[in-house]
Amino acid sequence: KFVKFSNVKIYKQDSYNTSKLIKDNYFDYIYIDAEHSYKAVSLDLENWYPKLKKNGYIFGDDYYWREEDNTFSLQNAYQDFIKKNDIKNWCVFKSQIMIKK
Repeated sequence: KFVKFSNVKIYKQDSYNTSKLIKDNYFDYIYIDAEHSYKAVSLDLENWYPKLKKNGYIFGDDYYWREEDNTFSLQNAYQDFIKKNDIKNWCVFKSQIMIKK
């Protein structure tokens, strides 16, 4: 289910199902900018983090996103993931977050 352009594959399905098609330790770099909810970001991190090679990076957008109830749901999702996985190397710049595996 993809269109092939040289060494690029475009998957026409959701993030969760696409992550299941990619082998672990495959990417040097992953950029997450999808659905803006605690649950969606948490699932993306859980599903895509294993796809990173050692010393690979996940970058995420809209770290300071506020929900209608004024909570920082994306920031909370990233912080919970960092704590759960005992990640030592991460930083936030402007509204972007970088996590190193």
